[in-house]
Amino acid sequence: MDKNLTLLREQIAKKARLEAVLTTLKSQKGELEKRVRDLRTETENENADVEKLEKITLKSLLYKAIGKKDEKLDKERKEAYAAKLKYDTAVAELDGIEERIVQTESELKPLRGCEPRYKNAVKEKAEAIRKRGEESAEKLITLEEKAVYITTNINE
Repeated sequence: MDKNLTLLREQIAKKARLEAVLTTLKSQKGELEKRVRDLRTETENENADVEKLEKITLKSLLYKAIGKKDEKLDKERKEAYAAKLKYDTAVAELDGIEERIVQTESELKPLRGCEPRYKNAVKEKAEAIRKRGEESAEKLITLEEKAVYITTNINE
């Protein structure tokens, strides 16, 4: 079996896997970007609630008069903290996805064009076999392609 054909077939299989991973990562990135936007809005709203209670407003005076201001302020601060924590977690996940996208794209770069290289290598091999005058050149090439494919799948 030709090692060059095996190598090229493995590259084709690896490229297909990486492209599938990249598609999934980009989909996840889109979902996370939306989640980050939503959580940013939620965090801003929670912080605004805390600020409203901390300022001297009619609502804060009312809560103070009935003795619930500290309790309400504590509750709003906890909600603001929880929202910020969710937001920070989503941002970290998004950063991780973006890093994986960059890494996957860099792994894909050297694999570009492996399909045409494989086809050319098969063509060259078939031509070399024909030149040697072997009768079953096409059958041999077909069998070799199948063997390369099977070997690649086993290695995966």
